[in-house]
Amino acid sequence: RPHNMARTRSTSPARRGVSKVAAGTRAGLTARHPGPSAVTPNGGTNGEGDGKGTSATGTVTSSSPTAIFIASLPPSALLVLAVLHAVPCLVDGPHTTMATAVGVMTVVISAIYSTVVALGHTPSLLGVFLCVSTFTAAIDLGITMHLVGIWEPGKFYLVHGERYFDSAYGVACLGWDGVFHTGIQGLLAFRSLTGGDMKPFGLVWAGSIIFSMMPLLIGSAATGKYSDTVELSTAMNAPYVIIPIALCYQLFESATGTPRRGRARRRGSSSQPDPEMAAAGIGAAAASAAMVLLHTLQAMAVLGSKAKVARWWVTDVEPVLAQSDGTNAVLIGVMQYFFYCVPLHCLVIWEWTCRLWWRRLGPMGNGTDWSALLLGFYLQGVFVSTTMATVQYHGPGELTFTSHLPTMGVAAFTVAAASIQLIAFTMWDATN
Repeated sequence: RPHNMARTRSTSPARRGVSKVAAGTRAGLTARHPGPSAVTPNGGTNGEGDGKGTSATGTVTSSSPTAIFIASLPPSALLVLAVLHAVPCLVDGPHTTMATAVGVMTVVISAIYSTVVALGHTPSLLGVFLCVSTFTAAIDLGITMHLVGIWEPGKFYLVHGERYFDSAYGVACLGWDGVFHTGIQGLLAFRSLTGGDMKPFGLVWAGSIIFSMMPLLIGSAATGKYSDTVELSTAMNAPYVIIPIALCYQLFESATGTPRRGRARRRGSSSQPDPEMAAAGIGAAAASAAMVLLHTLQAMAVLGSKAKVARWWVTDVEPVLAQSDGTNAVLIGVMQYFFYCVPLHCLVIWEWTCRLWWRRLGPMGNGTDWSALLLGFYLQGVFVSTTMATVQYHGPGELTFTSHLPTMGVAAFTVAAASIQLIAFTMWDATN
């Protein structure tokens, strides 16, 4: 009826108030994440998503100069390391090294910010941070090159900076940072500046960084044989504790299109799931169950359990759990597995039970993003533990490489299990 239609189109004062609050909230989010680096609901950014970004004036910028700029960051970092090695007076003591590092990073951040503006992009905290991180990860690559005996630059940092890197753990941690993080941070920096999608690589990177921080700060710096040599340079890791978590929150908040908990996959449908989907879900649940058992056994072994299975595990399967390097990095990493990953895997098992048996979402909901984050956890963790198990470090350039197939097998199984979980959730999202 006409008068009913009029009432339907009308808006009550309360709803008008809610609409104003929602509009204000959207405006605040836009103000906090300006330009092409602000994450949009699809997990991407405000740019075009086609390799071109939007400048502060609204014009579309080319991606080629941006790619060249980001590709130039690692060589520039290695050049800076070589210059500091050639001018030893700048790095001849802990305080001098710290002051030089602060000065160099101030210049680098200013130069990156100015270049981003000159390229026509709207600077954002995330975009600039990823560019800076690409530069610093290449510094870690240079220090790794010194540890393995390729060149001399980087020696000063092991003497006057973070001394705990002068170990097998340092070879593994800095090697992962110098290779994997340099590449993925460069990719994310490019996507952030040009408006590309940050998923799933942003979550994989965040998982890798988050997992690496506690073994570094607590397992190597605060405890262990190097804990009495900690310098102020360790504080330079602080941004890596905060920004990856903030990015995760931003990307998780941007997830849309995921059905709410309890909603059936097909309304009014009682049909069984597709065979491929059922197989993927069962495989993911089985892999998670296996990971729960694995992490429990690893925790028993690293904590010195007298159980026969734990002693066999640390002797024959993963001798790196004996922590012969004098740090507690492996201990902290295994504890993260047990306290973080085990509950998540239990949640994954319940999630797939809900989806395949009751045909509805469980409490986990957005399993794809959680799985990408977990994959980053495992990639960093297994690379470090496997490298420490296969590389005997006696000093810079004095390394002995050995093969330990059981440890490598555990690492391969761990990454495969995480990958199966990510694939299964991605398949679900694609078909529902």
